[in-house]
Parts: sequence; C-alpha cells; structure tokens
Amino acid sequence: MNEFEKWQEGLEDDEKLEVAELATVKRPQERGFMLQRWQDEGGVMIMGYEMYRNLAQGRNVKSRKLKDIFNKSLVDPGPDFVICDEGHILKNEASAVSKAMNSIRSRRRIILTGTPLQNNLIECKYILRGNLILYLSAVSVKIK
Repeated sequence: MNEFEKWQEGLEDDEKLEVAELATVKRPQERGFMLQRWQDEGGVMIMGYEMYRNLAQGRNVKSRKLKDIFNKSLVDPGPDFVICDEGHILKNEASAVSKAMNSIRSRRRIILTGTPLQNNLIECKYILRGNLILYLSAVSVKIK
C-alpha cells in the first residue's frame, strides 16, 4: 500500500484512488461489505492468491448471499483490471490458484514476475493463457 501512497503524492484528493487491503478484515461478512463497496465505488483492492481462490470459489462460506457477493466482485463480472504480482505462481495450469485466476471474466490483466521463465514454453503458455490477448495454443512442444 505504501507504493500507492507514493504514486499518488501531489494529486488532489478527488484524483486519488481508494486503496484497500482485504486481509485487514477477518470476518467473511466484513470482506463481503468491503468488496461490494470496492465494486460500487472503484479503487484498488489488494489481496493474495490464496485469499482470492478461497473467496472466488466460496470456500468455507455458508451464506448464499455472501457467495454471490464474492462471485460478482471477484469473478463475474469481477474487477475491471487485474494485476498479478509473482505471476510465475500461475505456471501450473492444474493448480487451484491458476484455475481460480482463469475464471475471472475481465480480460484486462497484467502479469508481473521477477522469476525467469526458464525457456519453458509450456509454463509460459499457462502463465499467459487467459491473461493476455495472446494465445499459444497453436504452439506444440515435444517433451523428451
């Protein structure tokens, strides 16, 4: 969150983005309220991959209404724009996190990673699949 504060220095209050971190609230109802507010008013919502996966899939959430809020806020229609840090985490198509991230309806995504992709086209394909308007399905690689 400190980075957003630095980037917004010198902006007028009405030009600044509201930045929230979902991990600062613990109860599912509070998270639902926070996500609804974010979806209605805009801004930046920060959360980790595991939290995203758990909420988007409705894990351990009994309330149908709360599941609907999480789905609407995080999946369909979901956020307008998604930025994934540590994007190399998405290299395994079969992982629960990758499946959850690929369920987001928004196609405006940026994947950030400081980890080299090891010249592995399969891993690169899974990271990029659904995350950029770039499809490598025509690429075929024999694995020895």
